Amino acid sequence: MKPVLLELQFRHQLVSSQLHKMVFQVKTLELILCVVLIGSLAVSKASSRALLFEANDSMNILQAFENWMKEHGRTYSSSEEKAKRFAIFKEEFDHIENFNSQGKHRFTLGLNAFSDLTDKEFDETYGCTTAIPNTNPSSVSSFSYQDFEIEDLPQNWDWRTQGAVTSVKDQGKCGCSWAFAIAAAVEGLTPFYNKPYGKLVNLSVQELVACSKPYGTNGCKGGQAINAIKYVRDHGLVTEEKFPYRFADDQSCDTAFESSPDIKISGYEAVPEFDEVALAKAVYHQPVVVAHSASINFRRYKGGIFLDADGKCARGNISHTSTLVGFGTTPLGEEYWILKNSWSSSWGVHGYMKINRNSKNKRGVCNLAKLPVFAIL
Repeated sequence: MKPVLLELQFRHQLVSSQLHKMVFQVKTLELILCVVLIGSLAVSKASSRALLFEANDSMNILQAFENWMKEHGRTYSSSEEKAKRFAIFKEEFDHIENFNSQGKHRFTLGLNAFSDLTDKEFDETYGCTTAIPNTNPSSVSSFSYQDFEIEDLPQNWDWRTQGAVTSVKDQGKCGCSWAFAIAAAVEGLTPFYNKPYGKLVNLSVQELVACSKPYGTNGCKGGQAINAIKYVRDHGLVTEEKFPYRFADDQSCDTAFESSPDIKISGYEAVPEFDEVALAKAVYHQPVVVAHSASINFRRYKGGIFLDADGKCARGNISHTSTLVGFGTTPLGEEYWILKNSWSSSWGVHGYMKINRNSKNKRGVCNLAKLPVFAIL
């Protein structure tokens, strides 16, 4: 009997060992399945969080869009049009956030009245300074400030603090920046007109839009500052109060204004081409008109000193006209121009831009040293 019992005991131990082994394998499999399941849940939760963050971002941008619409009084004719404009706005928003977050630029970008427009739409509506002539500097008969010593230029000069700059205007959907720039430059002379009784006044942009076409301008479809200033030389300008701006080229010229202007100029001069030192001499004596390019980032400018780091502004067509009303130097030695625009006070820094001065590009940032002009009393 003992051999039989021994064999039974051996078989029992063998079966018991195999059962323990099977239980261990099952437990191991359960553990693996558990780990896999937990991992899957973690991935699922991570994906859900990513989707949630993306949804939150979209909701934040949508709220930003609604706030922007309210700020700029924007409405759309249909839900489809609104969706289209939101897509453009979101692209603008993302670009601005990405640019500013890099922290390596001397200027910042921001939303403005153009943030729901494509580049093509903007150019067709606002980019309407016609091509300026290829004037050779030697053809400029004279430059009054040529002999002014550069050492006598201050580091900072701002005509706004001298009472020679009117408030920032809004050209609206009319491509007549050339007219606003000329009006601003001549306005800068009004405090010195009929001394000692002269005072700063707003001059009529609408007169330039409506009346200077025989000189080669084209109303809301563009114009050259040098042609517009020839009109002012011959006819002067009346005040904004007498001939208010209408945001459109829908009014004929009232020749009665031409015969009784509120200010007259004797002529104009051009600053020597591609010479920012000569340009500073001129700006120190009076506001100066500059025609220039306007890149996408120029359009989005919010603050700081604008620098055309990617070269896109320099490569662009000259399509806008502004007025330089001063210049300055930061404590770090960064030189800049003070540019007055006509895109309302909501653009840039209350309607103004600081733009790099004495750049390595002889044409000036955004080609602003191409052919500046100024009026002569």
